[in-house]
Amino acid sequence: MTHATDRPGQGRGVAIPAGFYAPSPTVVLPKGGGSLVVRFVGEDGRERDFRFCELPLPGLHQDFALALATRIGPTSKGAAVDTWNWNSDRMTSRPDHYCVLSGIPS
Repeated sequence: MTHATDRPGQGRGVAIPAGFYAPSPTVVLPKGGGSLVVRFVGEDGRERDFRFCELPLPGLHQDFALALATRIGPTSKGAAVDTWNWNSDRMTSRPDHYCVLSGIPS
């Protein structure tokens, strides 16, 4: 990392990684096959994988995985788990609702 220099009257500079920054992918399809996984690494370094194999409507897993990865972003593990629990509960308890919204037959 390069180190920022202090500039009078403009606050502190930001440490910027050297070279091109490419974060690890958050939506992963396992090499051996299987369902999508959203890989989460929190601001505090704690990790969690959210697996879509147990949810209904496999035709919507990719869309939901991308939406979840975007929604949780870099945050705390607790907030990510709460978001996952809320959304997966809705998908499991009301799959017919998502079928109507997406046009997929139930």
